[in-house]
Amino acid sequence: MTRHKLSAPGRLAFWCALTLAIWALVTFLFVPLFSSFDTAFMRDGRFAILEVGGDLFSSRRVRTAIWNTVWMTAITTVTVTIVGVFQVMVLEYFHVRGRAVLKIVFAIPLVFNSIIAATGYDFTYGPGGAVTVGLQQFFPDLRPDWFRGWFGVWFLQTFHMTSFFFLFLRAAIGAWTIQQ
Repeated sequence: MTRHKLSAPGRLAFWCALTLAIWALVTFLFVPLFSSFDTAFMRDGRFAILEVGGDLFSSRRVRTAIWNTVWMTAITTVTVTIVGVFQVMVLEYFHVRGRAVLKIVFAIPLVFNSIIAATGYDFTYGPGGAVTVGLQQFFPDLRPDWFRGWFGVWFLQTFHMTSFFFLFLRAAIGAWTIQQ
């Protein structure tokens, strides 16, 4: 292995770039991180994580948020499993017309991050969305904000996460089939 020596301007550029990178790392990552920890866990110059934790869990809003997260995680896990297994079985083991297109459609949420997916679902199912307007043609009493709250979050989570489930279950079944 040969080792190349940098010229004097190359060494200067390297050290300037390294200094700039370290400065940016300290300034934009470590200082805000330690400042946040100091603000969150220090009281009167002492470490008070138990006090902070007690204050957090004495808040009804925090307990409600934790319960909502646990409940939504449990129900979403069940529904993602049901929908994901159905997708894999239908698209991999049964002959369905247009399954190449369906595979692409099911993979679309993999391309988008959660914010874009949530916005897309809102434009589709929100008060002025195409699905909402179409459903209101058949059900005139349907409220325009029917896609809000628990149902909206559950639906979004289920169909956004099903793409990941589909991807990994399909690969796992394929690997298992090869081993057999």
